[in-house]
Amino acid sequence: MATRCVEAALPDEEIERIVRVWHRFPFYDAVNQRPTRGPGPEGQAAHQSAPASDIRTLTSHTDASTPALPGRFPGLMGREDVDSHFRVHGSAAGRAALRDGRARSNYFGANYVIHDEVAVPGIESFLHHESFIESVRTIFDFPHIVPTHVYANVMLPGQELPVHTDIPEFLGADRTQLPMWLLVVMHHSGLFEDRRIATASAIAYVEGGAGGEFAYYGTDGVANVVAPAPGRQVVLDADSVFHAVLPVGVETDLPPYSRAFMRLHRQGNRQWRLSSPDADGPETIATYSSDDLRFSVSRKAYCFPDQRHYETWLQGVDPLVPEIVLRTLTDALAERGAFDPTGPALTDGELAGLLITEFIDFP
Repeated sequence: MATRCVEAALPDEEIERIVRVWHRFPFYDAVNQRPTRGPGPEGQAAHQSAPASDIRTLTSHTDASTPALPGRFPGLMGREDVDSHFRVHGSAAGRAALRDGRARSNYFGANYVIHDEVAVPGIESFLHHESFIESVRTIFDFPHIVPTHVYANVMLPGQELPVHTDIPEFLGADRTQLPMWLLVVMHHSGLFEDRRIATASAIAYVEGGAGGEFAYYGTDGVANVVAPAPGRQVVLDADSVFHAVLPVGVETDLPPYSRAFMRLHRQGNRQWRLSSPDADGPETIATYSSDDLRFSVSRKAYCFPDQRHYETWLQGVDPLVPEIVLRTLTDALAERGAFDPTGPALTDGELAGLLITEFIDFP
């Protein structure tokens, strides 16, 4: 499990290109909003004033709602692993959980590239740049590297991200089929590695305000802290390496209370307006300059160890059956002595909590 911090990894022309893109993209949506509960990003985009002519809108970078499994885990589709750890242990910066804990982590984002969907023409060269491929090989020295995503994250003063790992993907299972926390459990259990799609992530910084340091944890549980200086990059297996983002801004900053369908709108001249819809239209919650915000752009690539895995991904496989996933995990719990299959049945909440506690070893 390798992690690498690359300083001054981005050439000046790449930094300038990304800065232009992030200031020209019409809006960034709160990642925890639920598109199925209101107008989706594409519908809302039609109401943006004078969007850049060379930008097409994609669904925003969001942990959108996952279809509930038949009869299982109602209301437990999100990052229950991160939430439960945060409630007990607080943030990486030592802050206790807030009454509205979502306000701290409900940051903003947009997808620039999702596989073959490109929102910003010309950004493909950033995704496929040879320096990115080379850095990915420092994490997974595999013969088949497939760049897949470019997305931007924008954080407000007072926001931070708790300790977590990213949501993994498997052949036949992703967040559209299984709860996000369950996918994380599957990876950390080590029981589904033959189906795992190894993914390398590169988080790059081009500009931003104070704070918002990136912290990643080694096998000794000690945090390594990286300042988000322009041109700096962190390359890692984010599905495996625990990481966090320290608070943006100064210690007294607090983020706005989380509301439905919050959106950060471009106003021009490096100015931004945070709004949420109400009966009379979008209500302005706050305004910011670019210097107030923490901006990062991330690239992801799938990594395949051999031709067989690569071709299996290309051709597709049958979905992982949820019942088999749960049986595999509960059998492993029984072998550990953590679960008695002959005892009283566990509620969905109890089972989720047990799986998270037993298989995810937070630093």
